[in-house]
Amino acid sequence: METQTENTNVMTEEQEDRQEYTPLHKSYCRECGTVISAKAISCPKCGATQNQTAENQAAVKQDIASAGLMVLSFFFPLIGLILFCVYSQSTPNAAKEYGKWALIGFVTWIVVSIILVVILNAVMFSAVDSLFNSLF
Repeated sequence: METQTENTNVMTEEQEDRQEYTPLHKSYCRECGTVISAKAISCPKCGATQNQTAENQAAVKQDIASAGLMVLSFFFPLIGLILFCVYSQSTPNAAKEYGKWALIGFVTWIVVSIILVVILNAVMFSAVDSLFNSLF
C-alpha cells in the first residue's frame, strides 16, 4: 500500500497562474459580459468604463419624477412642456414623465373640449328648435 506524502490541495505556481480571478461581489461588464468586481471602474478585459461610481448611482436615484409635478403637467400641459425642456439634460427619466403627462393632459383637454362642444351644440339646437316651433 502506497502512502501519499504530498498534499494534493496545494497548487503549483503554474496552476495558480492559470486560475481565473473570481470576485466575491460579482458584476458583469456592460460591453463584453466578463465577470468583474462590482466595484470595478473599468473592465480588465475590454477596458470599457462601468459607470458604477457612487455619484452615478446617486444621480440615477435622483432621476425620479415628482408626483406633484406630474399632476401639474397633466392639468397644465404648457408647464409640463416647460418642465420637460428644463429637466431633459439633468434628469432625463423625470423629464420624460413630465412630458408624457403633459401630452396626456393635452389630449384629454382636446377630447373633453370636443365632447363639450357636441353637447352644447345639441342643447343649443334643441333650444333654437323649440323656440322656432313656438314662434311658427
